[in-house]
Amino acid sequence: MPATPAENVTGSASPALAARRVDSLRAALAAAQLGGLAEPVTFSAGVAGVGPRAASLQALLHAADQALYQAKRDGRNRTALAHGAD
Repeated sequence: MPATPAENVTGSASPALAARRVDSLRAALAAAQLGGLAEPVTFSAGVAGVGPRAASLQALLHAADQALYQAKRDGRNRTALAHGAD
């Protein structure tokens, strides 16, 4: 992500920090006036972190996917952190 220190890109950033950064991007996009669209552009995101629960790439993607579905259930245009990722 832009303005992210290299040590954070390589894995030392907490999942909570990553979720806050994604949420900031989500909010900025929703507030932007894009091409004369009448409705704002929004998205939901699920964030998961590498750790004991994410023993493989498949497990990490599953955790992020579950967090994404939780964000959608909570009302869309949200960022959700996978359980146990903080």
